[in-house]
Parts: sequence; structure tokens; C-alpha cells
Amino acid sequence: MRHSWVMTASSTHDSTASDSGAAHTTPLDASESSDSTQASGKTPMANLVAPIVALGATYVARKTLASAYRAATGSAPPSNTDRTVPLGRVLAWAALGSATAAVIEVVAFRSMARFFGE
Repeated sequence: MRHSWVMTASSTHDSTASDSGAAHTTPLDASESSDSTQASGKTPMANLVAPIVALGATYVARKTLASAYRAATGSAPPSNTDRTVPLGRVLAWAALGSATAAVIEVVAFRSMARFFGE
């Protein structure tokens, strides 16, 4: 069971938790630490390449979104410093750009992990 954090958080149960729960928490803690060591050492190349891929793909996607916005509206995308553009339009543009960047980041990290054999 993974309730060792509950036992150590309570000051009245510390002495009984350390005596009776020590045998139960040690194997779990050891397996959790070995899992985290294996996960971090599996794909070091993917951890180096994925941020670069995500950065490049995000740059291309933002340029594409800006071109699409210009084609659809006939004006440049809204800027956060331009006070003549309504706030709703600026917020919508920011949300679209942020959501696109987040999706690209997830796809880049997962595809690089798969490519490098995780």
C-alpha cells in the first residue's frame, strides 16, 4: 500500500508507523526509486532532441496561424500591446496560440520518445 506519507504526516502515529509499516514501505520505496532511475536513463537523446523539435514546430505553427489570420481577416494578428484591438479578440488569439503550442509540445515529446525507443 502507498499510505506511508499519511503515516509520517501524523505526529501521533509516527512511532507506530515506523515500527509496523517499515517492512511494507521499504520494498515499495526501492521499486519506485529503481523505476524513476530507469525512466530517466532510458532515452537521454529524446530528452535533448524533443525540446528543439517542439520549438521549431511551434515557430512554424505560429507563422502558419498568423498567415491564416491575415488571409481570413485582411489584417495582422492582434498584439497584446495594441490597445485598439478589442480584448476578446486578443484573448482568443492568445488562447489559440497557447493551445497550439501545448499540443505541439506534447506531440513532439511523445513522438521523440517513441522514435528513440522508449
